[in-house]
Amino acid sequence: MGATFSRSRTFVAGEVLTAVNLNGIETNILNNFTFAGMDDYSASLAEMRTTTDPYPASVESQPTSAQGELERIRYQDVLITGETYWYQDPKLSLKHFVTVAATGTNTYAATLDPAITAYTAGIPYFVTFTNAMTALGPTINLNSLGAKTIVDQEGNALLAKDILAGHRGIMVYDGTDMRLLNVRTPRSGTWTPTATLVANLDTCVPVQGHWFRVGNVISAFVEFSADATTSGVTSRLRFSLPVASDFANSGDAVGLLDTANALNDHGVVLADVANNEVELNWIATTTSNITFRASFGYVVF
Repeated sequence: MGATFSRSRTFVAGEVLTAVNLNGIETNILNNFTFAGMDDYSASLAEMRTTTDPYPASVESQPTSAQGELERIRYQDVLITGETYWYQDPKLSLKHFVTVAATGTNTYAATLDPAITAYTAGIPYFVTFTNAMTALGPTINLNSLGAKTIVDQEGNALLAKDILAGHRGIMVYDGTDMRLLNVRTPRSGTWTPTATLVANLDTCVPVQGHWFRVGNVISAFVEFSADATTSGVTSRLRFSLPVASDFANSGDAVGLLDTANALNDHGVVLADVANNEVELNWIATTTSNITFRASFGYVVF
């Protein structure tokens, strides 16, 4: 590495050195020997690509010149960007770890800054969905590079309510689709429903139930104890859902309940449209506290 600025004076043989001449040379150096006045160590492409590991085998490799210092900085740049050479644009910027708004509904769009120029398999993208999905098969278009279908982490189609308004999504491009690693709704689990007494009941105590989801259909199983106010009269109660749904008809949920008591009480489960819950109905044969088991299914809308 040398200087890129010119001499202030060229002496000839036999010339007498003067203070003016020497001071002029020194002033030239002081004024021009800045970073802009030094060789940039990129005279050739090979030189531009030269790097040195500053910590080989976990031992410090100390530079002895500015050239060595620059080579070690370049080496670290390569590790940080993940590119082949230190000067290449990285596929992912630290700024990309800040979520950006994905606007639209079902056909989402987002703009990453700095802008990406192509989708890269394995690269994560962070967005906040402004609106909930209202149809299956949603897509997202980043920086106008083309819409990609959003699927779950296993590559399966998303289910209803997998994207809700305000959901902070972590997506990874798999070469074909965008995989949403943190879908909003789980595929199975346990839940203890909230019970609401509707008619002819003094108490109801539900215990933890189990549910699983296949596509947009939920199957649920739960046990509860209840005692009716009056025998021979229909008892009614509501249970909250393990996964929310927007019912339109009473037939959107169907199921049965029964008990092992001597009178073999049994009943039906159907959708409560007004409250988006399930309603359990049976004709009470006793006012004693008895245990029921209910199983039902419904569609997530």
